[in-house]
Amino acid sequence: MKDLKFCFNSKFPDVNKVKFIVVGDNPGETEYKENRYFIGSSGTSLKNFFEKNGWVEDFYEECFIFNKTVIHTNKTPELRPIKIAHPDLFNEIQIKSAQQILETAKEYALPILVFGKTEIRKNGVFSEFWKELNKSEDANIYVFNHPSNSTFMKAAYNVFGKENLISKEELLSWGADNKKLVL
Repeated sequence: MKDLKFCFNSKFPDVNKVKFIVVGDNPGETEYKENRYFIGSSGTSLKNFFEKNGWVEDFYEECFIFNKTVIHTNKTPELRPIKIAHPDLFNEIQIKSAQQILETAKEYALPILVFGKTEIRKNGVFSEFWKELNKSEDANIYVFNHPSNSTFMKAAYNVFGKENLISKEELLSWGADNKKLVL
């Protein structure tokens, strides 16, 4: 357990401007060094995407950014041996992360955008996170490929409606301020 590295986000948005909850997998190397989430290459891609499409003016000021776990690894699959070695700790972190995300979504009436869907499947690394998140009956949850995948917006689904959101002219039906998707 002494070899585990933890990273907690030290950057918080302006609560008067926040529009989204963004959820990634786990902190990578850059995030670990800086104690900030989504600032590596994947985060930069996502930031640019949000800003280019006019969803936000400043990604880090207008998004609560969470991860499914605070445990740092360079690649998500490297979490699997940690989950096997420390299952109780690993699962408790995921459950607490999901609970905090749901509480924040409810308090600020925000949609939850989950990036990274591969490991949320049954028996996946983040299966406990997903089980806890799905206990909510009123959260507005959307799931996307991870931004490290260049096709991260090609399979965007509302987890409750199973509706392909990319086919909509106005993305996600979030009101009159919606911007069209620019790929």
